[in-house]
Amino acid sequence: MEIMTVEEFCYKIYKHTFAHVLHSGIYAAHVIIWMKKNPFNENELEDAFHKFVWDTPLSNMDLSVIEDSSIEDGIIVLDAIESFGDGESMPERVPFHGDMQKIRYK
Repeated sequence: MEIMTVEEFCYKIYKHTFAHVLHSGIYAAHVIIWMKKNPFNENELEDAFHKFVWDTPLSNMDLSVIEDSSIEDGIIVLDAIESFGDGESMPERVPFHGDMQKIRYK
């Protein structure tokens, strides 16, 4: 099974995140994902994600990838979206609904 390109990978994350942001009304700073092993170089993925979200409603959003060996290979688990913090309180954290959490990328 062939892995998708980094751009296709970013698109899958973006489209689910954008829908979640619209539904929750949060001003997103980060999307947090979990996966067994990042299939891309960390800098390559970060750069591709920033290029992908540039000039979109999520242009200020960063991607945080957490690796966990217990996650099925080829699956992205969308954990949560975090808002921008104000320095006095913790950022709001809005988890993805269980039905929307898993995305296959292989």
